[in-house]
Amino acid sequence: MLLLSVLLSYKIPHDSYSVAQYIIKPIRNEGGGVFYPSSLIPLTIGLIGIIEFVNLERFANKSKILITLLALVIIIPLMKWSIDFTRTNYYWIRQDHLNAVDIEDPHISLSSINNKVTINMAFDLKDYSRSKNEFKIRVYLPKSLSEFSGIKTYESEKSYLTYGNRNKLSVDESIVIDSNKDINQIFDSKWYREDVIYELYNEDEVIRIIEHGQ
Repeated sequence: MLLLSVLLSYKIPHDSYSVAQYIIKPIRNEGGGVFYPSSLIPLTIGLIGIIEFVNLERFANKSKILITLLALVIIIPLMKWSIDFTRTNYYWIRQDHLNAVDIEDPHISLSSINNKVTINMAFDLKDYSRSKNEFKIRVYLPKSLSEFSGIKTYESEKSYLTYGNRNKLSVDESIVIDSNKDINQIFDSKWYREDVIYELYNEDEVIRIIEHGQ
């Protein structure tokens, strides 16, 4: 049950949704908040799993608190690591290269000064392969940002290089927009609820990664 809980909360490759979030989609309210009922599924299963684990006969004379900490601090993280390790081996067997690279913790924010709006993009690239990958990045902006800026697609001029073995590389990119439109228009919009598509590409491959709106 602990493993099932981890699997349900694990994000699908090249997608910001977990398995549980595809089963039960997030619920948005008019105030701008979002509720993730899907989180209740792995949480409930995980709690049941921990209770059953603590109550195993082999732990009858052990401290319940210590056994619970064992599950939370060691067992569950070890399960997550094993999934990542399995993923690395899967890509290695398939001899995948760029397809083994994924995005973690993507974040887009806006700032303004002197009627200029800056779109800041920051995220980590995690390479699950066992070799290095060189590529460029293309970002399809949320619809509202695209209409305001007149820029549908942003292409980085930089080339990025990752080295496999689940190492991470931090990326920071920005777009400065000098528009004659009212900048409050974009700050008041709900652009953050719209999907963003990231593309990693080189001469041989193109990988699309979707970040669902909040």
